[in-house]
Amino acid sequence: MNESFQNAPLVEIVAELRWQIPQLAAADQAGNPIQLPIVLADNNAMTALFHRTTAAVGKQGFDRLEQLVPPGSPVSVLLPQMMYRYRRTDEVPVLAQIGPGMFSVNALPPYKTWKEFHPHLEGGIEGLLEALTDKPELAVSLRYIDAFRHDLTSSGDAKTFATEVLGFRLDLPSTLQARLTEGAQARMSFQVALPVPGMSMTITVSDGQLGTDPVVLMNTDVRIENVLPCDKHAILFGLDKAHDLIHGTFVDMTQSIQDKLQSVPVGGNA
Repeated sequence: MNESFQNAPLVEIVAELRWQIPQLAAADQAGNPIQLPIVLADNNAMTALFHRTTAAVGKQGFDRLEQLVPPGSPVSVLLPQMMYRYRRTDEVPVLAQIGPGMFSVNALPPYKTWKEFHPHLEGGIEGLLEALTDKPELAVSLRYIDAFRHDLTSSGDAKTFATEVLGFRLDLPSTLQARLTEGAQARMSFQVALPVPGMSMTITVSDGQLGTDPVVLMNTDVRIENVLPCDKHAILFGLDKAHDLIHGTFVDMTQSIQDKLQSVPVGGNA
C-alpha cells in the first residue's frame, strides 16, 4: 500500500544531476589538487548553457528566474554552488536550480505525493537535457530532508528518537557514560552508509533547528551506482527506484509514529 502523510516531516526533496566540467576533470585526471574557488576557463560555454537552460525550463513552466550569484561577481565560482533558480508562476511548490556541473529539481511543502511531483520533475529534466548540447554522462541522486518536530519526537533529541522510533542501537562506551553529567543526556549525530543493489543509501540523523524550533533532522540520500546517459527515461527510471527505496524505508522505520504522521492511503506513490 502507498501512503501520504498529513503531518509529514518533509522539508525538501532534491533530485540532482551532476556532470563533469572538462577543466575540473582534466585537473583531477592529472593528479593535480583542485583549488577552490576556481576560474572557469570555459566561462562563455557555461554562460551559454545557463541561458539555454533558462529558455528550456521556461517552456516547462519554470519561468521565474532568480540569480543566486550577484551580477558582476568575478568569473571564479565556489564549487559546488547553484547559480540560478527557476520557480513557477503557477505557485506549484517545485523549483529547479542550475550551477556549474549540477542541476536539481526540488519539491517543497506542501508536498503531497511522488505522483503529483513527477510531471514537474520530468519537465525540469527534459529542459536540462535540451540545454546540454554536449550530452555528458550524468550522476543521479535523490535526497529527502525530514525534520521531526516535538509533536513527532516527544523526547526532542536525535539519540532517543533514533533508538526508540527509528530502531537504531546507539550506546555510549562505558568510559564516556561514566563521565556524563548525572541526569544529562548525550547528544549524537551519526551517519549510516548502506550499499543496495544498483544504488547506495546514506542516512544522516542529527539534532537541528527549523526556524526557532528544535528538531531531529534526517537526511536520506540515494545515489545511482552507475552514471547514466542523457536519456530522460533512464534518469526517471533511476529516480523512481530511488524514491521507492526511500519511501519504503521511511514507512518501515516510522511504524511506531504512523498515528502521529496521520498516514493516508493514496492511489499513487507518496
